[in-house]
Amino acid sequence: SDVYKRQTQSTWVFLTHAGFMRFSRPRISLLDENVEKLQILVKSLDKNFPLRLSIKVGVVYVQRGQFDQEAILHNDKGSQVYENFIKTLGKPLSKADSRHQGDAQASFLYYASRMHEITFHVITMMKTKEGDVQQLEKKKYVGNDSIHIVWSENDREYSPGVITGSFNFIHLIVHPLRNGLCRVKVKKKKENGKALAKFFGPLMSGMTVSLKVLGALVRCTAVNARKSIVLERLQIPDPLVERRKKIRQIIAEHEKKTGNETSRNFTIYSKLIDNVHSK
Repeated sequence: SDVYKRQTQSTWVFLTHAGFMRFSRPRISLLDENVEKLQILVKSLDKNFPLRLSIKVGVVYVQRGQFDQEAILHNDKGSQVYENFIKTLGKPLSKADSRHQGDAQASFLYYASRMHEITFHVITMMKTKEGDVQQLEKKKYVGNDSIHIVWSENDREYSPGVITGSFNFIHLIVHPLRNGLCRVKVKKKKENGKALAKFFGPLMSGMTVSLKVLGALVRCTAVNARKSIVLERLQIPDPLVERRKKIRQIIAEHEKKTGNETSRNFTIYSKLIDNVHSK
């Protein structure tokens, strides 16, 4: 019957994900839950070794005729085409959201997948302070982002040095065209004559893409650009690999010793398999 098939499939999927559907018998480790240090380590696991790679990206809007940092940082709105584009990057973060670390409400956009989370610091969504020539509040975020998405409606080529900062390694520059397409240019910061990040994609200089798919392609390129920077310049290990190492370390230090581990694991395995066939 359909009910039997669904039950069997659900059980099979669970056993597969749990690692039981292998030729070798799985090893189940019981941890001593009474150890206070173990409880602290487990609670801090997601904080110190997150499942997702966190990326922060600056979004810069350049109007026609703007060439300097002061004018660009004073932008508090863009063209309708630009506004439609940033809506495809992510959803606004409210000030009440725990992931919001800024001072201006709804100044960030946020996007998350199973493997990544991206916070977009959008200049036009941040509050422009009167009397502040340098717009330090905006500069504080965008100036420290390693990746910039630049929407340029200017006739002159955008220079990566316009927004000054110690980071700003990668610039994904988008020039909107009149036919609903956009021309893309990728610029990489150099150090000692060498680019700080090597090849990444899917967007590359010279490409012309539709506005309908631009947001998704920009996000994907920003993720790959960040990975390239982390691996090649910062040499930070993969967070998922480090998380796995930490979990193995916790198990090794706090595993509860039992008399007959192999027999117990085989008994659990047999009962689960028997449960599949008895349905």
